[in-house]
Amino acid sequence: MGEALVSGLIRSGGRTRDELMLTCRREERARELAEQLGVATTLSNPEAVRWASTLVLTVKPQDMEALLGQIGDALTDGHLVITFAAGIRTSFIERFAPPGTPVVRVMSNVAVLVDEAMSVISPGAHAEDKHLAVAEELLTSVGRVIRLPEKHQDAVTAYDHGHPPSGAGRRPGGLLERHRRGMSAQRRAGPGPRTRRTLGGSSKPRRRRGLRGGDQASEERHMGRGDRNKVRWAHDRERKKKEREARKKKDRAPAKKG
Repeated sequence: MGEALVSGLIRSGGRTRDELMLTCRREERARELAEQLGVATTLSNPEAVRWASTLVLTVKPQDMEALLGQIGDALTDGHLVITFAAGIRTSFIERFAPPGTPVVRVMSNVAVLVDEAMSVISPGAHAEDKHLAVAEELLTSVGRVIRLPEKHQDAVTAYDHGHPPSGAGRRPGGLLERHRRGMSAQRRAGPGPRTRRTLGGSSKPRRRRGLRGGDQASEERHMGRGDRNKVRWAHDRERKKKEREARKKKDRAPAKKG
């Protein structure tokens, strides 16, 4: 997600390369991203925090506490923290930050890879309109953005995965219901040819069983070919990238002596 966001910012002109820095766990990956994107990279998370005024956290939820432990001493209430970690509430991040630190939570789908994402942002206890405006500016480089209270984030995540929320969010006039059409349209957005040029692959849908047991080909016809294909290709690309990294790691590992 971090790499996709930086790429989108550069393509859209939202940020220049010298305004961006990426952190990596491995030196090899840091060199690869520096060459590919032309931005500064570092292996030190505290160094990046001291360098930046806006922090975008894209680690997996299970790694968030460890990351916050690393950067806690470098954080100040002048930083804006934007988190993409699913299921991690802003209040959890605020516990590791100085009092008054603004935190914005983001849910964005995989279409961020082709600049057709639908992102939902929610303010933490200390985030004001000016902080949400910064998050919106960053995210509009990769798609559309809407604002919702944080209590709706889980329902939005369920909707994006094809499971419509129930209860108050679906009542006529409810917040989620008011945004439902826009979210559905963005899920269907993204012309096939553009997606194919970006991610590669055929535009012919494959017949697979959907998550809810339905015929996925029928779902694709209903929701739009471009959306389903770009999500599938994006996942395939990520899977192949992980497989390549695993093979490289295995090749570098010393052979065990019998």
